[in-house]
Amino acid sequence: MKDSSGPLQPENDKQLRNRVLLLLGVYFLANLLLRILISPSLAFDESEMVVVTQVFAWGYSNPAPLYPWIQTVFFSVFGVNVFALALVKNLLLFGIYLSVYLCSKEVFRDQKRALVASLSLFLIPTFVWEALRSQSHSVLATLMASLTLLLFLRLLKKPSLGSYIGLGLAAGLGMLSYYNFALFAGALGLAGLSTGIGRRRLFSWKSGLSFLVFAVVLLPHGLWFLQNHSYLSELAAKLAPDRSAGSFMPAAEGLPALLLAVASFVGLLIVCFYWLLRGSDRAEKSREVREVPLILGRAIAIALLFCAFIVVFTEATEFKDRWLEPLLFFVPIYLLTIADRRVNWSVFRKFAILTSVTSLLALTILHVRIPMAGLFDEVLPLNYPGPDIADNLREMGFSEGTIVAENQVVGGNMRLSFPTSQVVVPFKMEDIRPDDRPIIVVWEPVRGEVIPKFLAEFVSSNFNVDPSSIDHGLTSAPYLYVRQKRATLMYAQLPEAQAR
Repeated sequence: MKDSSGPLQPENDKQLRNRVLLLLGVYFLANLLLRILISPSLAFDESEMVVVTQVFAWGYSNPAPLYPWIQTVFFSVFGVNVFALALVKNLLLFGIYLSVYLCSKEVFRDQKRALVASLSLFLIPTFVWEALRSQSHSVLATLMASLTLLLFLRLLKKPSLGSYIGLGLAAGLGMLSYYNFALFAGALGLAGLSTGIGRRRLFSWKSGLSFLVFAVVLLPHGLWFLQNHSYLSELAAKLAPDRSAGSFMPAAEGLPALLLAVASFVGLLIVCFYWLLRGSDRAEKSREVREVPLILGRAIAIALLFCAFIVVFTEATEFKDRWLEPLLFFVPIYLLTIADRRVNWSVFRKFAILTSVTSLLALTILHVRIPMAGLFDEVLPLNYPGPDIADNLREMGFSEGTIVAENQVVGGNMRLSFPTSQVVVPFKMEDIRPDDRPIIVVWEPVRGEVIPKFLAEFVSSNFNVDPSSIDHGLTSAPYLYVRQKRATLMYAQLPEAQAR
């Protein structure tokens, strides 16, 4: 198949690379700007970051601390606002696509194949939709996994001292980003050890430097984890779903759920690869280390085997495809190695058009659904009228102090509107700093106007107040873009004399 030229065809591969990376940057910049313009309220993961970053800690209730640390830095520079949240998220997303491209460059001689591998993430539903819509720790873990893979591939080709040190650093930061990174690291390590070149690299004395750097990076958080292990176990037990009426054989549900998640993750990608690459010429001999396709394929198989073991031994009855992001992000690279097909300009153009359609469609739906939520008689987290609720509380006399919130979504939105206040959320941020300012308890009256039991117990144990003696108030405001519905919030201000 001969290349077909056209007016849009770049003069050389370098120019093509620059165009694609620039367009990726513009895409995530557009996502950032739309996020800022459409709503001043917070989604679930954004709320978590706003709540937990009030204090620095070596670990949090969601133990992996790296994302909160990064977010704290951006908050300190740009203030606690939606812009700082969206900036971190979109920089990380762009980093994933860039690092997958760089990984591919270590494997392929052909620039177009490397770019196709990166753009193919837009054909994976969790990347093109879920990663944009929500997620924080998973996005960071995927970026760290892709950087780890990049350093590992470079180490296979050139085992320099810097590669070993970088590999240890990336792996350590990966563990601090999300604990399921361990599954990726274990799968990649075992896959590497299954080949001759992998054993030579990993059994080198330089690997000791990797483990040393890895241990130093993890040490402070590891000590924190050991000191707080009992608390984290109790918290996990409180938040775990009730399985008293669960399945008689959980694995009978969990394993099919895993298979369905894998099919959802790679199904569209495989179909598109087959459709677009069939009939293409054989690729030129790649410059990859000969064992790379074996390592990538075995890493995928081992990672999925780990997932199956976890499903069986934890008796999980569900498995979400987004959990596979840090484990299978390199599937496009692997598919391109085994397809062994040349990506000429015509094939690349088809890939570019297809991924442009999927990415722009996802971006449009993601942001248009917020102002159009009223047409479907529903409300989404970003429709929450946080600023209006806060204005109502100010009119009722609360300006700053300690806010005890029922959940992290309410707490996060309150912190945005009351930046000088401390926000306390049971099970999420329970660090209560001494404060002689007013204390207000807020919750959503979805269970009626009675304060939720767990919140009442938390208030009673931490503030020495009988919740039944607190005078309750109610405030409400119409949802953003859904004026026919109102968000309501119950509140109760604690007597200062009784505050701890």
